[in-house]
Amino acid sequence: MLKEKFIERINYRGKEFAFIVRANYPVDSIEFFSEKEDFLQVGFHNKKKGEKLKAHYHQFKNHKITSLQEVLFIVKGKVKVYFYTKKGILIQTEVLNKGDILFQRNLGHGFELLEDAEIFEVKQGPFFGKEHKKFFDVQ
Repeated sequence: MLKEKFIERINYRGKEFAFIVRANYPVDSIEFFSEKEDFLQVGFHNKKKGEKLKAHYHQFKNHKITSLQEVLFIVKGKVKVYFYTKKGILIQTEVLNKGDILFQRNLGHGFELLEDAEIFEVKQGPFFGKEHKKFFDVQ
């Protein structure tokens, strides 16, 4: 089974800005989907009863964040996501279903709820308030 068929990549002008990991993605133990350079590391664990993960912590290393990233996990429902350039030009649309994961790198986006939905979101902080969001009229 080719695992790549469970991942949809959103590209614009030859650069990947987002990817979707579909709910039925087969993971044997642990797998990371983000690039090692991404500021958010996105992975999935499929572990068996009785397994142990060695105790550890992550050592801090200074780094400069140059891109904002966001992860959405669709807990319940159906959501249509619109991907835009920062000038408001539509790149692509995709429908997310229960169990799907969306990873976005610094691009415009909007959402339409096709069903009642519960969405778990992770993004970089600190949050400086809505006044720091740039809204635009879409084309």
